[in-house]
Amino acid sequence: MENIFEQIRYWSVRRKIHNADSFKQLAKLTEETGELANALIKNKPAEFKDAIGDCVVVLTILAQQNNLNIEDCIKAAYEEIKNRKGTSVNGLFIKDEENKIINKPRNKSEGTIELTAGSAKFPNKIRCFSETSKNE
Repeated sequence: MENIFEQIRYWSVRRKIHNADSFKQLAKLTEETGELANALIKNKPAEFKDAIGDCVVVLTILAQQNNLNIEDCIKAAYEEIKNRKGTSVNGLFIKDEENKIINKPRNKSEGTIELTAGSAKFPNKIRCFSETSKNE
C-alpha cells in the first residue's frame, strides 16, 4: 500500500492546490481545528476522528506548498520533544522552562487570576500573575 501522505500529496496535485496560497490552507486548518474542538466539546467520537484526519490532510498539503514533507516535520518535532523534561498538570505537559515561569515565587502584593477553559471532562486551568505593588 502506498504511503498515506503520498496519497494526500497526489490528491492535492490532481486538484491543483499543491502550489496554491498557503494562507488559504492555513485558514482551512483554522476551520478544521474549529470542527475538532466542536466534536470534542459535544463528545462525538466519529466527528472527532474525522476532524483529526482533516487537520492532518491540511497540514500535509500546507507542508507540501512550502516544499516540505509532513513526515520530516513530524520527525523534527519529535526530535525536539523526545528528551524534554517537564511535568503533566491536569493532562497538559508543561516544559520545565515554562514551569519555572508559572511557579516562580510571588509576594503578597502580586495578584492572581485563574482562567478555566475546556469542558468538565477536560478542564484546563491557567494561572496568570501580575507583578503589581501596593504603591501603584
